[in-house]
Amino acid sequence: MMILEGFIAMCWPAGAMVLFSGGVDVSTGATAMVGLISREFLGPIGAFFAILGVIVLPITSGDTAFRSLRLMVGEAFNIDQTLIKNLLLTTLGIFVPAVVILVFAKTAPNGFNLLWQYFGFTNQFVAIFALAMAAVYLMTEHKIFWITLLPGMFYTFIVIAYICHAPIGLGLEPRLGPMIGINPNSYILSYLIGAAAAILYMVLVLKQGRKGLDQLPQ
Repeated sequence: MMILEGFIAMCWPAGAMVLFSGGVDVSTGATAMVGLISREFLGPIGAFFAILGVIVLPITSGDTAFRSLRLMVGEAFNIDQTLIKNLLLTTLGIFVPAVVILVFAKTAPNGFNLLWQYFGFTNQFVAIFALAMAAVYLMTEHKIFWITLLPGMFYTFIVIAYICHAPIGLGLEPRLGPMIGINPNSYILSYLIGAAAAILYMVLVLKQGRKGLDQLPQ
């Protein structure tokens, strides 16, 4: 299902590129583009189901995400989720921050775009831990662990360099560049930190993998 979701996700930018190259204003918003793409490629009936899917899929994904988060919080803090009181309190503790974020996204002038940038960063940031776990597992199973370690290093370099340079992150070059003679628009400092983080990532993953090998029964 994740592969299918990825395929669907690629269809939207592909359709947008076709319409943009055909003369559609590149400043057209995401919501309007969904309608344009759907009607152009699927017709009125297909567009109805496509737009319905755009509405329903995030709701179902959010429901699954909230449920999973509630169960993880309950397990981490030993909160019995079979009791209605505990279940409601845990759910409330998750929903309140989510509502605050949604209100900010709707009321702030650039709220949604800012929220989306942080989402993109955290989404890729979480991926490096999943790749690290897969690499350690493959290493302990005496299999080719580089197929997950190398992508993990690449992702580490990208996300760390991005958050070091981006205005929503540290903004190293724009802030420190003029003081040390570096072009504020360059990525020199961010790339160096990203490369160091990627090397550290490799060292830690290999160390954890060797530790797992040592703990296996001889």
